[in-house]
Amino acid sequence: MSVSLSSCLSLSPPVCLSDLLSPLLSVSLTSSLTSCLSLLSLSSCLSLSPPVCLSSLLSCLSLSPPVCLSDLLSVSPLPSVALMASQNMDPAAAAASSTAALKGSESGGSAARGSVSKRLQQELMTLMMSGDKGISAFPESDNLFKWVGTIDGAQGTVYDGLRYRLSLDFPAGYPYQAPRVKFVTPCFHPNVDEQGFICLDILKDKWSALYDVRSILLSIQSLLGEPNNESPLNTAAAELWDDQEAFKAHLHSTFQK
Repeated sequence: MSVSLSSCLSLSPPVCLSDLLSPLLSVSLTSSLTSCLSLLSLSSCLSLSPPVCLSSLLSCLSLSPPVCLSDLLSVSPLPSVALMASQNMDPAAAAASSTAALKGSESGGSAARGSVSKRLQQELMTLMMSGDKGISAFPESDNLFKWVGTIDGAQGTVYDGLRYRLSLDFPAGYPYQAPRVKFVTPCFHPNVDEQGFICLDILKDKWSALYDVRSILLSIQSLLGEPNNESPLNTAAAELWDDQEAFKAHLHSTFQK
């Protein structure tokens, strides 16, 4: 649009219509009618005096096809434009406000991550003070969202004397989302697949924010001695489980530290 706004509004100095309206018309518009609604809100936003002739503005835009004035008045203005008008906010200020809102959202994400970090620090202290035998876990280097855990096979089970390493990856939504837990040490077990993933309900649909690292490790330790053969991930281990002597012999002969 190369027409000067001064020809319609008698402004001095002349204002380029495209420069003034481009923030409004840059929005993805589905019809010329919506563009006209932006102009209506623009006039109230600028508090023009004398009043602007709507037909003059439309002629500057050279809308095609022609727009009926009654149609123009029967449609609600765009929310974003109406908001600028009600707050007497220019387009540049509106853009700055949107940027500030985006930064606020990013700040909220950082705050949420900080809340998860605090929760994990508390869980680490709880685990260290628990005195539970055969389980431990610590953050990997300086990454509080990635832990390395260890589980010793419980006494009286075929896993007695064996120690397993696990990885625990905590999502940004923890504790409302379950961590991703898997065996790093290969584990021959009915409910553990070849990749180390574990079939345990509290890590899936039964997960609750009440669980923590300690309860996860204790549950996995218990699962080693009491597998759920009704939903095995390793069918060979499930079939051999009933013969505990044969299972133990295979387990210990193939164990990799």
